[in-house]
Amino acid sequence: MRIRPHLPEDFLETPYDSGSEALSRVDLALRLSRMYSSLEHGTVALLHGRWGSGKTTFVKKWSIGLDQEGFATNYFSAFENDYVDNPFVALSASILRQLEARRGKNDAAIRSFKSKAVAVSKKLIVAGAKVGVKAGTLGALSISDLDMTDEISGTIADAAADLAERAAESILEEQSKAEATFSVFRAGLSEIIADSGDQDGDQKGRYIFIIDELDRCRPDFALKLIETLKHFFDVDGLHFVLVANKEFLQNSVTHRYGLGSSSKEYLDKFFDFSIFFEESGSYRNSSAPVVYTRKVIADLLGSSSEEARDIEESVAEIAGAFDLTFRQIERIASTAALAHASHTDKEYRPAYLIAYLCFLKCMHPDAFAKIKQRKFEYTDIEKILRAGDWEEHSNIERILEILEFHSSKEIDENGTRFRGFRQSFFGYNFRDRLEVLPYLANSVVDRFALL
Repeated sequence: MRIRPHLPEDFLETPYDSGSEALSRVDLALRLSRMYSSLEHGTVALLHGRWGSGKTTFVKKWSIGLDQEGFATNYFSAFENDYVDNPFVALSASILRQLEARRGKNDAAIRSFKSKAVAVSKKLIVAGAKVGVKAGTLGALSISDLDMTDEISGTIADAAADLAERAAESILEEQSKAEATFSVFRAGLSEIIADSGDQDGDQKGRYIFIIDELDRCRPDFALKLIETLKHFFDVDGLHFVLVANKEFLQNSVTHRYGLGSSSKEYLDKFFDFSIFFEESGSYRNSSAPVVYTRKVIADLLGSSSEEARDIEESVAEIAGAFDLTFRQIERIASTAALAHASHTDKEYRPAYLIAYLCFLKCMHPDAFAKIKQRKFEYTDIEKILRAGDWEEHSNIERILEILEFHSSKEIDENGTRFRGFRQSFFGYNFRDRLEVLPYLANSVVDRFALL
């Protein structure tokens, strides 16, 4: 068995289509492709949604479809590249790799573009270095630092004034040269983009650059990258789609610039539009969490045992009731897989209780901790579970009765309502029914933990 779910090797190598699996975002993919086929000027868009909602899977499969439709496409993980100081270098290198793979390293246009990108990189490196040279006060600079021994004479005041004038002139000259270099780069980039895509189709000159995992990389790198796009890559036909949690980006702006409520306005000026990624609207598939749960549980546990099937059914009901993200489902399923793998034949381990305890551990850790410490009340659990949007045919009422039997001190355990419940754990050396949930929480669900 597995404890980490994985997608089939060919899953991310096929595009979305009308016959795709139930989890597909076919409609969204088609709408986006249609929109980008009509846009002519360059754009920067933010595709945002909940953590773990499947954004990465979507853009990877969408990019395959774009490529088949004739777009030039590029997938770039910001998280894998945030070790560099300057995003310009990483972005340019990514474009070069994509172009070289398509046209070869010896293509004249590509070599020309590469030289322009190198020139910009040098200017940015030099500029960054000069900013860091004992800057701030002339008093921090020594004569040896400036290599102007022969020119500095007279009084300290005269020398400082002369130095300041020369520094100002140098800065202006360097800025002028840099702007010329940047302009040449953008012109070269524009030529490359105009010659990209399907040369014989409607998508000639359309380049979709997807930047994923922006919310996983260093906040300073994420903001530098966004700012770099507007400064250096704003050319016709080049479209950037940034994939991230919007709230994270706003928090990064607040942290870096201290803008508070103005962080949204600052961030919005870098984007032309946003794309809300969620299981809603015309492309909502309400069964997606349930379908995905069954897929993940089958991958992790298989379906050969009754316990595995019961866990699958219970987690699927929970996922549907609480509209869990794919990442949340994976977490709960992996936790259940660990619990399942550690069982013994002599151990009391009702699958449905294991599943609900895994849900509480992953989604409501405070409530789960109370169960472990025997400080919980039935009303605590009931309040959490009744907040879900359960289907009419779900087993939630039966589950609540079982949980009440094992957690409420105020019931008649021998009454007709709970008749037969005690038989389920009789013979497993429990002194009373209130020991069952703490035991399962401590010895089964929490014995092994995902990191």
